[in-house]
Amino acid sequence: MRFAIIVCTRNRSALLAECLASVRPELLAAAEPGLLIVVDNGSTDDTESVCRAFGATVPEDRFRYVSEPRTGLSIARNRGIDDGADAEIVAFLDDDAKVAPGWLESCLAAFDAYRDVSGIGGEILPWFTAETMPPPAWFKPPLSHYYCTYSLPGADVSDFPARHHPVGVNMAFRRAVFDRFRFSEALGRSGTNLISGEEAELCGQIRRAGGRLLYVAAMRVEHFIHPDRLNEGWIRERHYYEGISRARLRMSGGELTLILGKNVVRLAVSALRLPFSSGFSRLLAQCEMRRAWGFLTEFLSPSS
Repeated sequence: MRFAIIVCTRNRSALLAECLASVRPELLAAAEPGLLIVVDNGSTDDTESVCRAFGATVPEDRFRYVSEPRTGLSIARNRGIDDGADAEIVAFLDDDAKVAPGWLESCLAAFDAYRDVSGIGGEILPWFTAETMPPPAWFKPPLSHYYCTYSLPGADVSDFPARHHPVGVNMAFRRAVFDRFRFSEALGRSGTNLISGEEAELCGQIRRAGGRLLYVAAMRVEHFIHPDRLNEGWIRERHYYEGISRARLRMSGGELTLILGKNVVRLAVSALRLPFSSGFSRLLAQCEMRRAWGFLTEFLSPSS
């Protein structure tokens, strides 16, 4: 099997239906056999019915619905990898993303053209609705990156810069990667928490093993911006959990000491800046403080 596209979902049937509708032309136009796998991570809405209805619109051997009751995005992704074990290329989409025409073709063509590449990520544009337009003035880098948007201006194909990597909304890897590495089940969203970091850890392992990560702009998706997340409270909380996630990454003692020092400095500098900041600068300082505090809280936790 040439490819497997994995979409993990939980209680987002309406968004999932739009995601699957965007993937359907890609699936049917593929010149080589491949499979779309939906991993239902314990949904209680009509997700299964949406999947069954979609399955009736594509050849039986092109779609698979899988139920994974153990809650956790990393758990669901690893289950999808196992179900698509025969695929040469394993791609991942979030259930609240829509692919652009040519998404799959550009992904597969890049793997063919760059034989030394282990993983590929594409452009991720924000998908706004009438409810989220216009977005807040502070919805811009670096804060907008926490909504899983990503672009390298002026680059059609480029190596990911240091400390950047493919994002889970829109990424693909050679199957051989998963013969060595998997998504850490201590990281990634589970229920309502905002733990992340599983993609950063995986891509770090790939790089340390000598693998190459490539950005391909034409492998483009739109990512839904949830209205209930477009507020300052959410973005501060997202930074707090980002700090916790970073503290859970598997790393050497030297790396951990370095990151610990950086977070102590970040907390101190942000606290000093805060009284003299306003507007975007103030929110950014608050977010940096929350991120550093989350890291230190997790690092000092007795269970760490």
